[in-house]
Amino acid sequence: LVEVFAYFIPYVDNLLDSIALPLATLAGTAVMVATVADLDPVVTWSLAIIAGGGTAAAIKGASATGRLTSTTTTAGLGNPVISFIETITSLLFSVVSILAPVIASILVILLLIFIFAIYRKLRPRLSKK
Repeated sequence: LVEVFAYFIPYVDNLLDSIALPLATLAGTAVMVATVADLDPVVTWSLAIIAGGGTAAAIKGASATGRLTSTTTTAGLGNPVISFIETITSLLFSVVSILAPVIASILVILLLIFIFAIYRKLRPRLSKK
């Protein structure tokens, strides 16, 4: 709860992201090791580092990059908006994934399509030569 509210404070959220990125990577690796423990140790640790730690680092890194971009472009004023959207979205997807996993999967796909559409509109257009 303290962490959720700390993300609403500009610049403190960037500090938390700096701490959370390596911790998320370690946690992702640990979770993956626990789920594939019956395999050969080389395979287990390879999967854990690449799939578990790599995926966690990519997701947390993307979140931290978005927050850092918001800090630099809005002087931190946009960070509470991003934090609010992240909190509501994660709460919604957590509840829906427990109550209706198929609907949650569809919502995740729709969210990815929505994010991709926003990205395509916001990215700078390449000038034609």
